[in-house]
Amino acid sequence: MGKSTHFLGQPLYGQVIKLLDKAEILEISRKNGGERYIKRFDAWTHLMTMLYAVIMRHDSLREISVSMLSEARKLAHLGVSMMPIRSTLSDANARRPEVIVNIYRQRWEIELLFKQIKQNFPLRYFYGESRNAIKIQIWVTLIANLLLMVIQSRLSRNWSFSGLTTMVRLTLMYYVDLYSLLNQPERDWQMLLEQPAKDPPMPSLFE
Repeated sequence: MGKSTHFLGQPLYGQVIKLLDKAEILEISRKNGGERYIKRFDAWTHLMTMLYAVIMRHDSLREISVSMLSEARKLAHLGVSMMPIRSTLSDANARRPEVIVNIYRQRWEIELLFKQIKQNFPLRYFYGESRNAIKIQIWVTLIANLLLMVIQSRLSRNWSFSGLTTMVRLTLMYYVDLYSLLNQPERDWQMLLEQPAKDPPMPSLFE
């Protein structure tokens, strides 16, 4: 089989984060002192790391760092130039709560919002024990939830939010077109069923 009919030269995650403004996020961070004494692990990289972890539903800092290391080449193409180790992520989660909070300023119906989070981004484990680490993880979960709600609103196909979240998580680092895949997820399967068999049938031992 050749490439998927949904193929795109960028992982699906790259299309999700395009909904965010990198320059604005870094400016918010600078205004709140989040970039002071920071050399490489800036607010953008921190947010990209945390969003990846929340969407993938990772449960520990070790799982986050190992998973990102395995996808290092793809993530580097998305602008994540530093693969965080546990200590780096732990230190970053001890600061910048105001930066993350200021990114999320939309109001939603509170009951629906928390129902969605409970079903799709269960906060079973926190990546740190400090107050700031917990606040950051909760706010990033809210951002992830908002991003997927925006994507859902732009689709022509009617997805349940849980189904959409599962599909995005399973294909997050695949090179597929986000909206093509989510609007016509069965297209590759239909193509396989419709194409004629190219290889001759294998001879039977009883012929």
